[in-house]
Amino acid sequence: MLNNLSFIWVQDAFQIIDESQEKVLILVLSENMDIAKSRIQYHQ
Repeated sequence: MLNNLSFIWVQDAFQIIDESQEKVLILVLSENMDIAKSRIQYHQ
């Protein structure tokens, strides 16, 4: 059962709407850092 652990990874980001920026946090649920990084890069 311990093999199915997932972690929440957090990344600072900026959301751009029209001409304004808003600082946001991206939360990704993932099994490891490489998968989380891949998911974050996909959405950038």
